[in-house]
Amino acid sequence: MTVHTLVTALPDPEVLRARCRALALLDALLDPAAPTHTFFPEWRPGVDLALMDNGSGDQYAVAFDPAGVFLHGFDHECAATPWRTWPRAHWPGLLDGLPPSLAHYPEDPEFQFEEFFDATVCVWREKDAPT
Repeated sequence: MTVHTLVTALPDPEVLRARCRALALLDALLDPAAPTHTFFPEWRPGVDLALMDNGSGDQYAVAFDPAGVFLHGFDHECAATPWRTWPRAHWPGLLDGLPPSLAHYPEDPEFQFEEFFDATVCVWREKDAPT
């Protein structure tokens, strides 16, 4: 799946938030010792956070911010991995066009690994942006 296909397949942000919450709840019920999906309401003031970590090196995070939605993921087998070169480098264009209202997320220490924004996919949607 390309990022372009992913973006067009994503539902409206409120529907996505509800589905992320539902996945986290189901995971907590089915495997409370090691859930793959988690949801943190009010992770930061006004910001909800959905996480997925499959335990094998693949993960994603979705921040539901008043300014919009910021989603990034890491696929350890993807050709766009920052680990393809040393020092690590993002795939060209990964963060191009990231609006200032959401640009703080790649800098957030909780979204970094060894002080680097480890992502192979990154998409966003500002509040009230056309679909």
